[in-house]
Amino acid sequence: MTIAEAISFLRGELKDTSSDTARQRRIDSVFVNKLNIAQKLFCRFTKALRGESTLTLTEDDDEADVPSDFICFDPEDVVGEEGGIILNNVSMDYRTTGWLDKHESGWRGADSATPNNWHLKDLATIRFNCPLSATAAAYTAIIRYIRGVTALSTDDTSAELLEGIDALVDYHYTILYWVLARCKGEDGDGTGHDKFFAMWKSGLEEAKGDLKMEKAMRGALQMDPRYTAQIPRPPE
Repeated sequence: MTIAEAISFLRGELKDTSSDTARQRRIDSVFVNKLNIAQKLFCRFTKALRGESTLTLTEDDDEADVPSDFICFDPEDVVGEEGGIILNNVSMDYRTTGWLDKHESGWRGADSATPNNWHLKDLATIRFNCPLSATAAAYTAIIRYIRGVTALSTDDTSAELLEGIDALVDYHYTILYWVLARCKGEDGDGTGHDKFFAMWKSGLEEAKGDLKMEKAMRGALQMDPRYTAQIPRPPE
């Protein structure tokens, strides 16, 4: 579903179909902003899309910016063997500031070295448990995370919701239901808000169930010798 099609659907449901912008209760850019919020919430709650990127490291700095499409970490990645951040091919531990204050009391004033754990300072910044030495800053740091999708814009109304990803096409209306719930609430229509919010929640649960099943099936395939036998092996 394209942005233009989405806006047309929303206007129809909200009975706001005038082509005269002066008579429209909401201009197109308002709908696009709400669609972007809904897409971000969908990606956060379903953990539908995974990203992997390289962090930019700086000598004598204990922070690094997360990628621009970062939404959150999958808890399974953070606590699992793969880890949310891999430095020089070694998975780093996730630690809270409370844990660090209790178990590494000098971490806030530590000398530059190779860090072995990290935490989120805020939603845009990774913080390590010590500043990076020159050697550590030269290492490759990989971050694995839940990503969002490219933001929609009124400049290209032919762009599709959720990046047009085939596996997510069935959930385009879920995005629209959140926007409708928000608009109905703003218009003072509590019944309409509750109706579409329930449809939004139902769509999320369906998506999470489908994605969980898909993940389990991929895991089963990877354990199947008929599948793994086809995976090229590195030379001995």
